[in-house]
Amino acid sequence: MKNLIKLLFIIPAFLMFNCGGSDDDNDNDGNNSNTGDNVMMLGDLEYDLEGGDLTYYGGGDDCDYNFDVNLATSISGDGCDAETMGAVIYFEMWTSNQNHLDDGYYTFDDGNLYCLNGTISYADYDNGDGNWIGISTLSVSVDRSGSIYEISWDGEADDGTMVMGSYEGSLEFCDYSDEDLDSNNSSKRRSKK
Repeated sequence: MKNLIKLLFIIPAFLMFNCGGSDDDNDNDGNNSNTGDNVMMLGDLEYDLEGGDLTYYGGGDDCDYNFDVNLATSISGDGCDAETMGAVIYFEMWTSNQNHLDDGYYTFDDGNLYCLNGTISYADYDNGDGNWIGISTLSVSVDRSGSIYEISWDGEADDGTMVMGSYEGSLEFCDYSDEDLDSNNSSKRRSKK
């Protein structure tokens, strides 16, 4: 009888410690305050993203609002003077709001709607070697909650490299709406090449 009573105390204690360990394992499944994996895949190479910026360039006469998104593995400096370095991905996007990107899906335009909400007019990437490669097909998903963006993308570069990734976190907002764009509102990066 004494052994049975001891067993009745030992079994619940064992179960309590065993269940406690199981709950700790679940803390690492993405349900904590971590902002996500923040990863960019270029072919079979994976890059951890540190952060990025969201640069506002205003709107045109017949266009929605133009934002450039840069996400990078390294950021040097602070604020709008910071430089994205290392491996970087760049999207030129159009949205209906001048303060932030709208939630939803963005895709490349069909050639004549390049500046309307939900379109991407240009995208490219640099794997860290200083050689920018254009992206020819791309779909970008945006989900914003306050200052936190969840951005994911999937596409293919001009050289056939598969380009995909996701970023969750804040972006440095920079307003360059007073800057002059070229006459057809084309990409700032494209016009710098």
